[in-house]
Amino acid sequence: MIYSDENAPVREIARRYGVEAHFVKHKGVPRPEREAAMAELLRRYGVDVVALAGYDYILSYGFISQFKLVLNIHPSLLPFAGGKGMYGMRVHMEVYRAGVRVTGPTVHVVDESVDGGPVVDQWPVYIGDVYSLPLSRDEKIQIIADRVLIFEHRLYSRVLQAVADGLLELYE
Repeated sequence: MIYSDENAPVREIARRYGVEAHFVKHKGVPRPEREAAMAELLRRYGVDVVALAGYDYILSYGFISQFKLVLNIHPSLLPFAGGKGMYGMRVHMEVYRAGVRVTGPTVHVVDESVDGGPVVDQWPVYIGDVYSLPLSRDEKIQIIADRVLIFEHRLYSRVLQAVADGLLELYE
C-alpha cells in the first residue's frame, strides 16, 4: 500500500493488519519524481492492477501505461460532478447544489482524462430524504458524503473481487 498523506488513517489500519505501507511524499515533489517512486514500489511487489482510493492527483499516461489496469473510485455517478477540481467534499457540495435525489459512487478505469475513463460499475444511492431534514446545509452535505462512502466501500470491494476472479474484461 502506498499513501501520500503522512497522517492518513490508512497507515494505522495497515499496521494493525500487518500490511506493508509506504509513504511517498507528494506535496512539493514534481509529478515525474513522485510517479517514479510509486512505480518503483509497485514493480518491486509485482503489482499489475492499481486501485486508487483518496488519491487526489492526476496521473500521467507514462505512469498509467506501466500497469495492466488502474482503477479509481469517485463519489458521484459519473459523468456528473466529475472532472478537474471535483474531489472530496466538493463533489458532495455539487450534488447538494444540484438537488439530485440519487447519487452514488463510480468505479472507473483511469486514463489521461480526469474522471473520464470507462465506467466499470456504479451504485445508486438515494438521498432525496436528506434535503428535508431540519439541519444546516453543511450537515446535510456531510450526511450525503457519509451515505455514499458506505457504498463506495461495497462497490470497490465488489469490483476488485471481480478483477481478482478474472471476471472483468476490458476492451480497447
